[in-house]
Amino acid sequence: MIGSCRALLGRALGRLASDRVALVAGLIAILSLALGAASVAAGMSSQANDPSQLAAALRSAGWDAGSRFFDALLSVLAIALGLTFLDRDRTAGTLFGILARPVSRTSVFLTSWAAVALLLSALDFLRSGPLIVGAAWLEERADPLHLLGMIAGLAGTLLLLTAFFAASALVRPGYAALVGFVGLYLTALAFQKHPLLSGVALGGVNAVGALLPLGIRQTGIVMSALQGTTGDSGPILEVILYRVSWIVLLLFVGAFAYSRRDVTPRG
Repeated sequence: MIGSCRALLGRALGRLASDRVALVAGLIAILSLALGAASVAAGMSSQANDPSQLAAALRSAGWDAGSRFFDALLSVLAIALGLTFLDRDRTAGTLFGILARPVSRTSVFLTSWAAVALLLSALDFLRSGPLIVGAAWLEERADPLHLLGMIAGLAGTLLLLTAFFAASALVRPGYAALVGFVGLYLTALAFQKHPLLSGVALGGVNAVGALLPLGIRQTGIVMSALQGTTGDSGPILEVILYRVSWIVLLLFVGAFAYSRRDVTPRG
């Protein structure tokens, strides 16, 4: 069983490499980081030579300068691969050759998700690794909240991937995109004042939003941990637990749905 899962994972990673997805995404990620490095250098040059101040400037500028574009890139990549990666074998007609071997659809689903998750994690580490190592080197210690913030941020990206992956296991990619984007829109509207919503309408959106993963609601908590503006580990641990719990639940739902879905190729 372990051997077959390893083979499936290797095949999924090979598909990502052959599609040039990893190469193109990596080049764009490096470009965005290079552009952000100038802002980081400028922010640090205005500080004194005190190591703690330099580390604070690195964390503040590093997680702000290039992070917005970088996070947008990871989100787009997570959505695109979440919608299409699982369905490619079905449309290409190669899925039945895989399932003819002693492997389950659950294994196909989980290893496909794991391959994309590894790609996104590697890209995220291109940004987070140098910042965490650089801040730790300047302060001569590693801040646990910095590491927890990185984990929470990555968990948010993987939660987005998992949500669209699960949706694509339930329905075709076009319908999955509709379901996913409607869900994102509802979570953006839920639990806040909005000029278009009031009374029963707002209550309905809030009720639906309460049943959906609200990953976009914890940005402030995550950034506080990343930039070192808080010393309380409780909120960031709750964010990590919340996001990881949703990832596990959505993986279970997606694997269950994919194991029972009609995967006959149609055009």
